[in-house]
Parts: sequence; C-alpha cells; structure tokens
Amino acid sequence: MKLDIIVAQFNEGENYIRRLLDSIKRQRYVDLSLVRIVFVNGHSNNIPNISIFDDYKELNIKLLIDEENRGPGVSRQHGIDESDAEYITFIDCDDELYGLDSLYIILSCINDCSPDIIFTPSLREKTIDGVMNYKKIESKKMVASLHGKFIKRDFLNRRNIRFHDKIWDYEDSYFNTILYNEIIESKANEIYLDYVTYLWKENDDSVTLRKRKYDYYVDTFDKYLETPILTYKELERRNSKIRDQYIKNALISCFVILESNLFDYKELEDKRKKYEIKLYEYFKQYGLLNIDINIMNKEINDYIDKNYMYGKKLVLVKKYEDFIDK
Repeated sequence: MKLDIIVAQFNEGENYIRRLLDSIKRQRYVDLSLVRIVFVNGHSNNIPNISIFDDYKELNIKLLIDEENRGPGVSRQHGIDESDAEYITFIDCDDELYGLDSLYIILSCINDCSPDIIFTPSLREKTIDGVMNYKKIESKKMVASLHGKFIKRDFLNRRNIRFHDKIWDYEDSYFNTILYNEIIESKANEIYLDYVTYLWKENDDSVTLRKRKYDYYVDTFDKYLETPILTYKELERRNSKIRDQYIKNALISCFVILESNLFDYKELEDKRKKYEIKLYEYFKQYGLLNIDINIMNKEINDYIDKNYMYGKKLVLVKKYEDFIDK
C-alpha cells in the first residue's frame, strides 16, 4: 500500500463519512487501489455501519475500533500501528480531501522524490452569518493540527514519533512539536508543495456555536497547561535544541489565554486564580522569571498579534508584570 489516510471517528455520523469518502472517490488520474482509508472509531456508540462502505467498492476501506475511548491521539496512533503503507496522512472525519487532483499530485511526488514528509496548504471553510469564507493556511504554520502533512511511515518509526497516550486534548500540538524536532535533528528530506490538498470545514454559523468554541479553551485549560509540560519532558529526553524556546513560547501562549478576555468573567475568577498559581510555578521552574519584563512583553504582544482563536483577537485584561507581582 502506498498511502494510508487515517481518520479518527467518534460521534461523526454517516453524512460526514459519506462526504469524506466522496471527496476521495472523485480523485482523478490516480490508481485508488494504492490508497487505503482507515477509519478508527474511538470506542463510541456511533460505530460506522459497514453497509455504508458498500457504496464505495472502488475504495479500499478498513475499520478499526479502539478497545476503550482514550481520545483522538490514541485512535490515530492505533491507525499508524496497524498500517503497512509507505506513507500516512490524517483527515478529520468532518473534513475532506480538497480538489480533484490532490492524490495524483501527492503520489507523483512520492514516486519521484520519496521524501520523509510532504507539506501542503489547507483551505479553511468557515460560515459566518450565512456567508462562506475561505482562507488558505500553510501546513508548516499549523502547529496545532495535522492538516496537509504526508509522512513516510518509516520516518515516524525510525525517529520514534508517536502520539502521547496521556494527552487527550491538544494531542496534535504534542505530535507536531516532536515531528518538527525530529525533522530538524535528522535533517529530514522535506518537500513543500504549494497545492491545497485539505478542506478544513469549520462551519459554525451561529453566535452560540462560536461562543462554544471559545469556551473550549476555558473548559480544557488544565490540559492546555499540562500539554507543554509533557511535551517539554519528551524534548528534554531527546536532548532537543529547541526545548527551551519551545517551553517559553508555550507558556506565553498559556499566559495570553488565561489573562485574556476568554477568562474575563466573574464566575471564572476562582478557576483563573488556581491556574495563575500553577502557571507562575511553571514560569519559575523553567527560568522565565529571569527574563527582562520588556522582552517578555514584546514576545507576548507578538504572540497576540499573530494568533487568533477561531477568528477572535485576544485582548489582555492583566499585564504580565501585574501577574508576576500578584
């Protein structure tokens, strides 16, 4: 098998599965027998009915079921461990392969160059107030997602790049950080193709749903805060050159979210105070309190300028120096 497309599936229903399979079925100029779609169900109550697959006999489809629900990272790792393909890629169950020639472009690159990893851009589709918006996103900048990456399976095995079995949320961030570290350390053969292969369908067409997206960072902030620590420990174990820069950037990200308008609600005050104490201890543990305040403020402002949470610009409600003093 040349390429396994690994799809972590949990509660997504038949309509999402069909839409994804349709996007693969319509690919042109490619031998689809070289491609396998591996659905990994995270031990949910909504296991795909295999009769759906009868309508896609031209596709090579495999269904795996996790023994227990341990999150999408464990499901994706299950797919990798069961794979015997030369390359793997990931598509979320509610997204699609973009265009008609994506697989032709990717398989041609694989046959011609056999790189360790291929990066391609994604197209984000977002419906806001009834209007469809599209934005091209470079996959190298998508540290928190797996969109548009086609990775040689042997490279993952040789460099021992795996999803962390203790990280449920933000599992992509951990995986990508270790992946990028190993690309740097091994001087991997990486290729960037300026051809969109992935359609990221972020269609939240109501204020309620968009608000729920923002709440996600509040509800899972304990995991958002712990993921950098687990990632740093793995980078430290690998004697990574990027580990100190990584933990600084990651904890600055945690600070911005915690002290931004996302947490600026009276009912969240006690929760924020608890997280502030833990975050301060991490700043102290990793030597960030020794950095000049002006330098930290610049890096914090740079982060705010470059990052949006689902299109919403974050605004600090507490300055870094006030956080330290308190």
